[in-house]
Amino acid sequence: MSRLLVAAQFLLIVLIAWPSHAPALTMAGIALFALGLIAAAAALLVMPARTLSVLPEPRSGGELVTRGIYRHVRHPMYLGVLLCSLAACLAYGSMAKWGLLALLAGVLAVKIRREERLLLARFPAYAAYRQKTGALIPYLL
Repeated sequence: MSRLLVAAQFLLIVLIAWPSHAPALTMAGIALFALGLIAAAAALLVMPARTLSVLPEPRSGGELVTRGIYRHVRHPMYLGVLLCSLAACLAYGSMAKWGLLALLAGVLAVKIRREERLLLARFPAYAAYRQKTGALIPYLL
């Protein structure tokens, strides 16, 4: 199931990013894309290599990271993916791209639920962390 979720995630990212025509760049789209890159980069800066994985299963020998951007959001890499994909949808303005974004959000929601279930089982401190930290949007969601 995990590999299928990852495959679907990456396929949808490629389909959203694949140029269908010349993009119409706007300041909002550029800002969203930049925020997405910043969120992903901030996550990578504090995530030890031994913990990093595209699969939702925690890696053996990994640690629960709650510092840096993870103090504010539990899934900053998924947030980055969604912001960059949203920026692409704004740039291309295609209903098909918006539909793909909705599918990507659904795939990531399933992946988050699976990942969180596994993190709760692996790290006793995850329950308290989850209570005080938003999944994708600090203090909201």
